[in-house]
Amino acid sequence: MDKFEKIKDVIEEMDDAELVYIWNEYCDAANRFDDRIERMDEITELFDTRDADGVLNMLNRFYFGSDCYNENGSANPNRDYFVFNGYGNIESTDFPRDFVDVDELAEYITEHGEDFSVDEIADVLNEDEDEDENDEDEEKGE
Repeated sequence: MDKFEKIKDVIEEMDDAELVYIWNEYCDAANRFDDRIERMDEITELFDTRDADGVLNMLNRFYFGSDCYNENGSANPNRDYFVFNGYGNIESTDFPRDFVDVDELAEYITEHGEDFSVDEIADVLNEDEDEDENDEDEEKGE
């Protein structure tokens, strides 16, 4: 199994909190801030709800947004997670995996050697480096 597949397996085994953490770290590193996954219970930190305009702004983003489980409905504030779509409206879900592209994430990690402080990923990245060093030693006849 190559490094990409091993990293992909590690990502697929993560619980939701770990997955959201690593995805958001990737989004920050790749300047994809609109793709960050946010927790619904922290939404008021992203909107100025001290006045009517701020509340209306948040409500509009819900209304014009969408829910992963209701094609014809607006975003659902009772879900656990959300992202902002390309129009700045809210897309809601209970499962952050709906918003994570595991292949893209694993490819970025593989290409950049970035472990995002996840021990299992660091182990895979270091394991392959150790194997490369052993292969070089064998070629030199050591």
